[in-house]
Parts: sequence; C-alpha cells; structure tokens
Amino acid sequence: MKKLVVIVAALAAGAVFAQETPRISRVTLYAGSATVERDVSVAAGNRRVELRCLPASFDSASLRVDGDAGARIGDLVFEAVDAAHATECKRSPFDERIHALEDRRAALEAEGEANDTVIQFLRQPPAASAPAATPLAQAELLRRTALDAYARQQPLKRRLEEIDRELNPLRAERDGAAAKAWRHLRFAVAAEKASTLRVSYQVPSSGWVPAYRASLDSATSMLQIERLAVVAQRSGEDWRGVRLKLSTGQPGAAVRGPVPSSWQLSIAAPEERQRPLAMANAAMALAAAPAPAREASPDFDATVFQGSYATEFDLPGSVDLPADGQKITLQLERIALPASVRVRATPRLDSTAYVVAEAARPAGVWPSGNLQLVRDGAFAGSQEWRPASDEGFLLPFGRDDRVRISVERPAEMTASSGFIGGRAERRLRSLYSVLNQHATPVQLEILEAQPVSSHEEIRVQSSFVPRPTVEGWNKQPGVVAWLLPLAAGATLMLSADYTISWPKDVRNNGLR
Repeated sequence: MKKLVVIVAALAAGAVFAQETPRISRVTLYAGSATVERDVSVAAGNRRVELRCLPASFDSASLRVDGDAGARIGDLVFEAVDAAHATECKRSPFDERIHALEDRRAALEAEGEANDTVIQFLRQPPAASAPAATPLAQAELLRRTALDAYARQQPLKRRLEEIDRELNPLRAERDGAAAKAWRHLRFAVAAEKASTLRVSYQVPSSGWVPAYRASLDSATSMLQIERLAVVAQRSGEDWRGVRLKLSTGQPGAAVRGPVPSSWQLSIAAPEERQRPLAMANAAMALAAAPAPAREASPDFDATVFQGSYATEFDLPGSVDLPADGQKITLQLERIALPASVRVRATPRLDSTAYVVAEAARPAGVWPSGNLQLVRDGAFAGSQEWRPASDEGFLLPFGRDDRVRISVERPAEMTASSGFIGGRAERRLRSLYSVLNQHATPVQLEILEAQPVSSHEEIRVQSSFVPRPTVEGWNKQPGVVAWLLPLAAGATLMLSADYTISWPKDVRNNGLR
C-alpha cells in the first residue's frame, strides 16, 4: 500500500465535495491524549473533500491523511469557523443527559405546582353550595389532605436541588463548548476508483490510567494479576461504537534527548565572583513566588506512565465513551503467576504478622497505578503500586492473626568498661516467640535491624540465635532476616543480643 501524506496550508481552486463528517472509527488512548481516526469514503473522480464540524481542540500539527492505492492526497487546509456562524455544528455531547435531567425537573415542578394548587384550595373558605358535613368530619378531611400536600413538598424541593447540582455544571460546560470555534477540513484528492481515506489527529484532555487487582489463593500459592484501565475523555464529541486501543506510549514527550557541549573552566574576575550568590538569591526568590495559574487538568493523572517502550491493548468489540469526562473502567487482561507466600514480621517495631506474596515480573511495560488486594476472596486493602521500579512483584495481603508473636525484652543493663572506666557500654537483648496457629505449615520471614556503627569509636557486637538466613536484607546494611519454615501448631524462639560501647565523654546518637 502506497501512502502519501502532504500537509500544505493553501487552498487550491476546484470543486468541493462536501460530506457529512464520518463518525470516529478507531481511537488510541495515551496518557493525557488520544489519536482519533476517521474513515472517509470517496467516489471515483472526486477531486476535493470537505469534512465539516470537527472539534477545534485537535492538534493540527498531528493531522495525517493516508490513502489507499489509487488515491492520492494533495493540498490540505483548515478553516476555523466561529460558533455563531456554524449553526449546523451546534451539537453537544451533553445534550442527551441535559435533556433527561430537564425532563425529570419539569415533572417534579409540575408535581410541586399541583401540591401548591391543593394547598391554595384548602386555604379558601368552602363555598356556600358545598355539601353538608359535620364540622369534625370536614376538619379531619381538610387536615389529612393538607398534611399530605405539605409532606410531599419538602422531598420535591430536595430532589429539585439534587437535579440542579447535576444539571448546572453540565449546562455551563455545554455553553462553554458551544462558544468555541469549529474547524472545517478541506483537502484535494485524486481517486481513480472508489477508495477509503484515513484521517487521524491528536486530541488533548483524553487518556487513561492503569489500575490493578491482585488476588492471592493462599491454598495453591497462585497469584492472579488483573490489568484494568480507567478511561475518560473531554475531546468535545462523544465516541460511539469505536474500536479502542490503549497504549503506554507518550507521543507528547520529547523526541530527542540533550547532547553535551564543551565544558570549560576559567578564573572569574573579582567583580564576577559575587554573581553566583546573586543568582542563587534570585533563584530562591523565583521559587518562593506563586506559580502562574494553569489550565484545569483532565480527570486523570498523566504522569504515572514510565518506561521507554510501549505496551498496547487492543480491546475487542466497540466502546462508547461520552465526552463529559465520565470515568469508565475496562478490563484488559488476567495473568496467573505462581507465587512464594510467606508471613513477614518485624517484631522490634510491630508484633503483628503480615502475609506477602512474591512472583516473577512478567514482560512488558507496567505503569504505576492503584492496586486492589484480595486474599482468598476477601478484600484486603489497596495501595498505590509502582511495579516498574521493582525487579519482581512483592505484594502485601494484610494481617495474619493466626501467627502470634510475643516480644520479651529483659531489663536493659548499662555499665562502664575499658581502661579506667573510660567507655560507656549498653547491652540490649530481645527474645521473640512465634506461634503458628494455622492447620498447615507457614514460611516465616522475620526481620531485624541491628545497630550499625558509623564512627570508629562506636563498637557494636551482635549475637543471634539461630543465625540469620540473610544479612544485608534488601541491600540494607545491618538488616538481617530469618527465613524459616514453621510447622502447624509449632513455636519458634529467636533472640538478638547487642553490646554497644563508646567513649564515656561523648554522646552516642541513635540509641533506642
């Protein structure tokens, strides 16, 4: 297929074949923008095509018109049309919702007016020709009728207020969109036969953010990761029945990185030596100044995407996405991963045990997003997840109340030692008891941070029973870990002893 893309801001002479703007056929969503594609059918012999009533929000620099073999594209021009002179373009994606709310409001107002009519009638004295009735029966009838009419008025007012809170922002947004200019697009075409052209362009205020759901089956040690997408758009027109593709690419990011220039050093003249200080003061003043007002951002965070290569999700079927910014959650895929499940605790800080699961990181780009955590079918919590920064997936799944940990700290001892009592000494001892109340064995991960000296005059001696399995856990100096199995109903005893000494006449920071 031969493609010719020519973008020239000039309008050549010739007949214009205007047609109704074709509906959107495909959309690719990125972080904070979208590529919209339309299919345009041209008949053989057409020389110029005009597409009317395109939203003015699209980026003209991103426009592409691609033709099938046998269709050549010539010059292309935009025409901005003021809304006051484009009556055929005055359609709003908010009209349907606004009309529905207005109908509901009119019905409630009619009911309120009917109640007012009843109340006004009850306030009038009965006519002389009214049928005779006992005063008590007539008073009771009036009382009940009035009570019913007044009781209906307050709920009606409340429902009208609720509709107005939803209706007024929609009207304001519709009126603001109607005040903007539209664009008409014209381009020359030479079609030897009936052909289909593809018109594509970028629009802002649209995009998606990732979300995830992690489900752990502790009996099988299987971890299921669901990739979700929260999509929204405010492009100015509804997307009805479009094929939707999601991409982690960043078409709005810089397309090239910086290149170095020569780095030269010289001796500054005396009067120039004060410039760095003046520049620093100016920078501080600039940082303290209030930031300029910025245009309202879309209803999603466009900075969560990271990574150099894109992962794309081509959704099956078609999708309807209104232009009012409504957020819609879509499911992308499910991945089942074998996991290593263990019970983690840091008794010195917290005697509670927590379940964690670790699995290999699948290929592809994994942007940051909200993560829902489900353990054995029960919701465990949620957190912001940044999987791109980890070598594997290490996920927490809440407390394990069937693993009980008790901490015993014997009385702390302080004594003097060394030559002529010139050094202070502190001895610390902690005993940890771990009880497994599960009916099955568990894998324990007990963490302990031992004191680490950052000065040659501070000396630390550590003793552990049993010996830790891992030293320098998670690449942190001084943090050790016991990785041990614990049978059902069994108890494990751990101890950590530290002797810390330092010169008696100095202060030792960091003691706990």
